[in-house]
Amino acid sequence: MNEAMGVGEPLRLLTVDEVARLFGSRPEWVRRKLIGEGIVRASKVGGRFFVRADEVERVLSENLVREGAR
Repeated sequence: MNEAMGVGEPLRLLTVDEVARLFGSRPEWVRRKLIGEGIVRASKVGGRFFVRADEVERVLSENLVREGAR
């Protein structure tokens, strides 16, 4: 049961600012484009958005964001 749940593997969460730095963009773009349009899934905790690192990796690997959109 532990393997299926991923117990023991650290869950890496990124802030909107961290995601923005990875994409070379502004936090507003991350909130409006990536999160707002559902390109990445995010969780809101205490008024702040957090994005799983594997979600960012998925978007980058699938090239889901066009170059000029930033």
